[in-house]
Amino acid sequence: MFILRFADPGEILGLAGTLSGRPYEVWAEATQPTQTSFVKGEHFVDIIRRNAELAVHVAMHLGGMSRETVSRLLSGFKKKGLIQWKGCNLVLTDRAVLESLAAN
Repeated sequence: MFILRFADPGEILGLAGTLSGRPYEVWAEATQPTQTSFVKGEHFVDIIRRNAELAVHVAMHLGGMSRETVSRLLSGFKKKGLIQWKGCNLVLTDRAVLESLAAN
């Protein structure tokens, strides 16, 4: 099991998968008392279409999340010795392990 990250209060989990319309398999575990709600993807997309302010907020959230996710993954790969930075070049030091991780 890997802890990819901790969600912030009020964060929408599964947002990228919901908007892409593709299957998005993930699970979460609460570390303290938590209140959650479920909104069907179609209903959420309809709400976004009718609310420009929400659409902008969602776009900003997705933009920050992708940079954060990429940075965290690359940092983890570097710590495990799977990649190296040589100047501005990214070198794969263990391509087989990286391919195995991508397949899972």
